[in-house]
Amino acid sequence: MKDLTQVQKTYLVFVINYRAAHGNSPTLKEMSAHFAVSTRACSDVIKALVRKEALSTASRQARSLLPGRRLFEFLEEGAPSHG
Repeated sequence: MKDLTQVQKTYLVFVINYRAAHGNSPTLKEMSAHFAVSTRACSDVIKALVRKEALSTASRQARSLLPGRRLFEFLEEGAPSHG
């Protein structure tokens, strides 16, 4: 399994911090506004994080991003702080 890219780590930390602050996951629209990218770009990054098991999600359910089975492995690699 490949390690996370810097962009993937940034999104992962954002999702974790957002969940801690708001009690639920950010929407693709909220992430795209935060990172100033398209919702498609956000979707691609989130799909990669789910595939790598850093996050998990309920299919077709809004705000369903949860910590994945391998989340802590990736965080131990030194994820960037949220800015």
